[in-house]
Amino acid sequence: MYRSSNSARVRKIQYIRSFEDARKRYESIKPIRGRADDTTRPLSDREAVDTYSIRKRVKEGKVSYECYLYGTPVLTYTEGSTPNGDITINMGNYPSASTRTFITEIVGLPCAVSNGTSYITLPSGKVVSPRIGPKVVLPRTGPTVVRKSEDGKTWELIISAPVYEIQLQREEAKVIRAQYKEFTDYVDNMIKLRREPSPSGMWFMRMEFAEFKGETLPEISDWSRQSVVHDLMFRSIATGGTENFYKAFLLLVASAHNVGLVYKNPHAPAFNIRPEVIKDKFKELLYKHHSKEVFKKVELPLGKIPSKKYDGWV
Repeated sequence: MYRSSNSARVRKIQYIRSFEDARKRYESIKPIRGRADDTTRPLSDREAVDTYSIRKRVKEGKVSYECYLYGTPVLTYTEGSTPNGDITINMGNYPSASTRTFITEIVGLPCAVSNGTSYITLPSGKVVSPRIGPKVVLPRTGPTVVRKSEDGKTWELIISAPVYEIQLQREEAKVIRAQYKEFTDYVDNMIKLRREPSPSGMWFMRMEFAEFKGETLPEISDWSRQSVVHDLMFRSIATGGTENFYKAFLLLVASAHNVGLVYKNPHAPAFNIRPEVIKDKFKELLYKHHSKEVFKKVELPLGKIPSKKYDGWV
């Protein structure tokens, strides 16, 4: 049986894999004397009741048992159409390692994280492993409901929120990149020119960013002004011409290096930056600038873990 734990107290919690398991577990625990709410009972050590607890709820005549991690009902066991009932999994809008461990140790389903996304693996047979069986994404909000089969060998997914991924549309991105070929050719030529003294990268004097043809460029050290600088870069590219391309190139380098653009000290040190860093930064800024054209929100099939690579680009 696959198990993992970051806490000795969590390891003391027995598996609760069905509504009947939850009922028996709850009834086997004595209430803590002196507490106003006698429906709250410890799942582990009695002194840890405020961390790990099981509570009985009755609503409209229907009984449910909730397993709490701190103040969040992570697991809720309700009567269903089968004797095992249904288990509702709630990440509580905070998918922490403690929450994933709590789910794994109580339900016995491997709960892990990939690309910053929490998920459980539903075993398709006797072997329970995080590498065998379909993966079900656990959203930050909204419930996930699973049910153990009557023979106890398999699990069924009852309710799962749709999972989406921001995907790059490669053909559309190719069209957008072609519109900026003149500027990217200029950037390639500047890289070749500036790399001659230093094959490993390019050197820039900070005073080069202080003034351009007598025109003071905006500061970029303040994150809130990044969008202003990027808009100026794309306006300079659209205007065209060597001077405007040079200005856009400096703005691109500054964005890639994340340095301030106003340096009045002529003795300020130079900095080195690799060409691939500049090119990658331009591709990022280009796709963000044309996000509506190059990105699409796509619903993923069951078992697919979303990549979050482009989440901050739209």
